[in-house]
Amino acid sequence: MSEPSEPSESTEETTASESSEPGESGESGELVEIASLLRGSLTRLVEAGTVTEDEAAALDADLARLIADGQEPELVDEELTDLLAAKPALLDWAAAVLAHPDRLPPEVAPDEPERAGEYERPAGDGTGVEAQRYACPVAGDKVWFRMRLSDSVPECRTHGVPLELVTT
Repeated sequence: MSEPSEPSESTEETTASESSEPGESGESGELVEIASLLRGSLTRLVEAGTVTEDEAAALDADLARLIADGQEPELVDEELTDLLAAKPALLDWAAAVLAHPDRLPPEVAPDEPERAGEYERPAGDGTGVEAQRYACPVAGDKVWFRMRLSDSVPECRTHGVPLELVTT
């Protein structure tokens, strides 16, 4: 009589590209990228009513601390997942970033469902430009997308320096 074979590990593994939930990916430090993007999107999330200004300020401070602590990526991922899970809308936001092939925030990503359909720009609003990516030049711990030329480039609160344009 033959013994039952154990399932192969390779059939049970999930790759980073297959995972769409934050914290489920096996890729170390992936959520650090999400945290950097989230820091840059907090103002837009406040404007959308997703978080309050006080929540955004506290979250920004927590995210900056976790990114800068230099802990093991797995520990940082665990703490970041806990922060995101405290507010389901943030967890959904992070899942949308992970689901996008270019890892873009939902408010920046083209063909966003909220923007689908006909849209007429208000008078005086110039023609759109593709979003420009800016990051903290010191540590890259804050990433922000400039959606319009009229948007002022913010500073990294952690390092007190203006974000710089990221060129590829």
